[in-house]
Amino acid sequence: LSVLLPRLVRAAVARELTFTGRVIDGVAAARVGLATRVCDDPVAAGFVLGHGGMLQIPWASSLRRANAVGVNMLLYWRILQFACESAYSSFDFGRCSIDAGTHRFKKQWGAQPRQLHWHYWLRSGGELPVINPSNPKYRLVIAAWQKLPLAIANRIGPLLARSLP
Repeated sequence: LSVLLPRLVRAAVARELTFTGRVIDGVAAARVGLATRVCDDPVAAGFVLGHGGMLQIPWASSLRRANAVGVNMLLYWRILQFACESAYSSFDFGRCSIDAGTHRFKKQWGAQPRQLHWHYWLRSGGELPVINPSNPKYRLVIAAWQKLPLAIANRIGPLLARSLP
């Protein structure tokens, strides 16, 4: 179990969410104490995990239309504020590619990069794959995906994700 989850909700709820992987909506999250507020039009959210003295954010996102008012800054400010108030000694901003937009965003918060390595098992003579959004061979697919209606992307996304490395 996450160290943080049982501090936020009853132990039975923490066990159920951890062991079943059940996804809950905003109303249910507010009811069990995982959200502070539910609104009709949320513009940013993050998934935060805490263990030992470290808090990490493996995923965060915001709506593009809200970026002009700095919702990502507010989201990270609140998460860092929570980390300090909860006595975490370090914060992990998560992986990113050097000089990508996410890297620049993390640098402005004073994050110190640490080299992490991907490990691959390749068949004899196999080439190391270049699997990242900046690879030109993925540009067309990414552009097409971004144009898909949300209902279609949500329907086929999980099926496609299973075959991604």
